[in-house]
Amino acid sequence: QAETLLLRLLRGAGPRGAAAMAPAVVFGGGWLLRPLLVVSRQRLAAYAEEHGLAWIDDPSNFDTVFDRNFVRQRVMPQLVERWPAASRLLARSADHFAEAAQLLGELAHGDLDRNSGARPGTLSVTALQGLSVQRTRNLLRYWLEHEGLTVPDTVHLERILDEVLPARADAQPRVQWPGGEVRRYRDDLYAIVGLPEVPEEVLPWDGKDALDLPRGLGRLWAEPVTGWGVQSSAVREGKTEVRFRSGGERCRPAGRGGTRPVKKLLQEAGVPPWERERMPLLYIDGQLAAVAGVCVCEPFAAGPGEPGLIP
Repeated sequence: QAETLLLRLLRGAGPRGAAAMAPAVVFGGGWLLRPLLVVSRQRLAAYAEEHGLAWIDDPSNFDTVFDRNFVRQRVMPQLVERWPAASRLLARSADHFAEAAQLLGELAHGDLDRNSGARPGTLSVTALQGLSVQRTRNLLRYWLEHEGLTVPDTVHLERILDEVLPARADAQPRVQWPGGEVRRYRDDLYAIVGLPEVPEEVLPWDGKDALDLPRGLGRLWAEPVTGWGVQSSAVREGKTEVRFRSGGERCRPAGRGGTRPVKKLLQEAGVPPWERERMPLLYIDGQLAAVAGVCVCEPFAAGPGEPGLIP
């Protein structure tokens, strides 16, 4: 623990990094446990010798080219010579950092609920601007990890604060780092783990079973309804397919009158620009019938009392 704390402090770690190693953490589908974390090497060696146990010393453990070995072989002995309780006290400091990190996490959890954006998984820029800089940093780190991204270093985090949050609502700024990016659209902040290429595939669909979209874009399914949506009778195998935007698509939204460019309809629906080319479009007999999650085109709309499907 003492070695880990020193190494992480030298990398500029915050409270969570300086908490060193936890005795138990969630790992994949289970747990990573370190039951001997509080037991010194000397105690382990004494136990092994007392019980006649054999062990292997990895020769690389003595190579001071590696940072941890340098700390272990060169730094720690001098610290312990000057301050005999150094290892124990450094480990205690790591415990204090762990407690502080837990409290910061609890604060961020509440802030996440109070500062969420208009769409799931987003943050409200306006709400963030009402927080202190320190609290915003804490929330951003928590939110990014919560959304499955690698938390950026201080430089990229400051760029989010300095470039993305104060930008004009129509500027669409972004900050990218290895492991993710943050974009802004209107008043919402989005955490994105790499955008897939726009699919070129044409996918047959019967409207009954959920359809896995290519490039990890999610799933498409149909909700049965009555009196609205796409006519159920029109969605049938061999006649229905799913495509993605190539440009120039138009639709006459049911009940609205007038044909509109799909690009404009997506903009009106608040779909961020980077998602528009990746939205599934439903075609029947080669004609655009619906934009999934946005609108149904008039010629294919279910009438009053008629079974329909909402893609």
